[in-house]
Amino acid sequence: MNTKQLTDFLEEHKADIHKAIKDKIISDLTARVGWELPDLLKKEVDAFYATEISPAVRDYLSENKNSILEACIKACVEASEAVAKAMVAQVMKTMSDEYKSREVFKKLFNTF
Repeated sequence: MNTKQLTDFLEEHKADIHKAIKDKIISDLTARVGWELPDLLKKEVDAFYATEISPAVRDYLSENKNSILEACIKACVEASEAVAKAMVAQVMKTMSDEYKSREVFKKLFNTF
């Protein structure tokens, strides 16, 4: 192929060549954005969380520390009371059976 033939070929297929180049550029950019955008967004979200959200949450928790602590203590007391009531109910059930209560007393006091 000589220079004239190459020039004629390029001129004849100029529209197809431009379209192929344009399609390749669009495809490459789309792929690049598809690969890079999630990482970029994650970095931005992480930075926003670290600089804006985390300090605001920490401030809120600090401001409400006493209320949160009271709620935690109340929950602990209620849980302990629930466990104690369940234990008492189990003991009462066990002790209501004469045979079982006799066995419990034997083990506790080494009697009977």
